[in-house]
Amino acid sequence: TPVIKVTSQLVAAPVNRNVTLQCSVEASPRAMNTWFRDQ
Repeated sequence: TPVIKVTSQLVAAPVNRNVTLQCSVEASPRAMNTWFRDQ
């Protein structure tokens, strides 16, 4: 079972600006992580 760790993050940014989100994943076998936007 994968373990996903996300620190408490409140993110605010103007529209169409980049933001950075951080998390860590622990899994065996190693996990393949993918982020999607606007789906």
